[in-house]
Amino acid sequence: SIEKSEALSRLLKQRGITHNVLNAKYHAQEAEIVAEAGQEGSVTIATNMAGRGTDIILGGKPANRDPDEWQSEHDRVLELGGLYVIGTERHDARRIDNQLRGRSGRQGDAGKSQFYVSLEDDLMRRFSSDRVKGVMERLGVDEHIPIESRMVSRALESAQTKVEAHNYEIRKYVLEFDNVVNQQRTVIYDQRERILNAEDLDALFREMIGQEVEQLVTAHAIGHHSSVEEIHEMLNAHWSAIGSEAEDALRAEDLEGQGEDEVTDTLVADAETRYEQRLSETPQDLRTRLLRWVMIQTTDYYWIQHLTAIEDVRQGIGLRAYGQQDPLVAFKREGFQMFNELISTIRGEIVKRFFRVQLQDDLSEETALSRHREAVDSFRPANPDSTSSSPQNTTGGQAPSVSRRERRAQERAQKKLERRKRRN
Repeated sequence: SIEKSEALSRLLKQRGITHNVLNAKYHAQEAEIVAEAGQEGSVTIATNMAGRGTDIILGGKPANRDPDEWQSEHDRVLELGGLYVIGTERHDARRIDNQLRGRSGRQGDAGKSQFYVSLEDDLMRRFSSDRVKGVMERLGVDEHIPIESRMVSRALESAQTKVEAHNYEIRKYVLEFDNVVNQQRTVIYDQRERILNAEDLDALFREMIGQEVEQLVTAHAIGHHSSVEEIHEMLNAHWSAIGSEAEDALRAEDLEGQGEDEVTDTLVADAETRYEQRLSETPQDLRTRLLRWVMIQTTDYYWIQHLTAIEDVRQGIGLRAYGQQDPLVAFKREGFQMFNELISTIRGEIVKRFFRVQLQDDLSEETALSRHREAVDSFRPANPDSTSSSPQNTTGGQAPSVSRRERRAQERAQKKLERRKRRN
């Protein structure tokens, strides 16, 4: 870590040993430090991650150096044994230790690695410290005397194996949480792909209408014994979904005494009639585009909201363990409920938005010019005798900004008006 590398640096400074430090704080000088790390007598303190995958050339980098001088130094470093890697502790994962060993002896060069381990290291304290320490006490070994033993090596390997197995179980457990969201993501993406690739979305939208009406009737428990007030309350929700213009199409008295299936069929027919009327008001070339736009925009908006909400649940789901609940089971259950609500919300909002969206024709040039003049007039000074000839506003004393497109439209409209005046 950065903290430990800086602690080692302070110890070396106290001994008067010149060295370089290679960690995240000095990443800008990484190339220069690595270039000097292979020179004779060079000492470099590096973290596990710093400088990985970089060949440390024995004798230093030959660039911008005399070839004979570099070759001489290179041979001198080889005679001394090459790069010597000293590990100050063993990592939890054997893979990291092997990567550190791999810093020396690269591409046939000479090199050696040596690890020093203390019984107070985190790895030893968590797993094997007490057993090894007990053996050393029985043998009467001084704690300051370094020892090399197969028993110590086996204890280290055993501790690392336990840590790796523990970390694997953690990753496996976390993956179970990720799979809950991934399954939901697959459903949403499949639905988006279906919408984007469909040539005609009419059948899909009619299916949504049927599902939405069926859910509406079920939610209000409409049946043979429902009162007029209950039916009227349901119709209010129905009219809110498909537009207030449909209010005259049905009356609560017309549905009184009907069963759930009959009411559903009646409302579906009413909604489809309103849908066909809406289609007749929409240009032929815009119908599918409008449906696709409404479906995609609605799906994306509520999917983003859902991801934020389910992540909030995930952050606090671990507290369920205090209530004797399995956090994973609780997360799956709540995630399933939230996803069902999401699908229902998306479907209902798609139906509502399609019936409520308003298409607006492009403004004519004359209309755009007229609206611009009205906007400019609204920013003129209230006093007509004002000495200032430029339009003013109350916020900054500047005329309202006009986009390039609007300005060109105004110019074209002005030219057309002038040509008409000349012809007349």
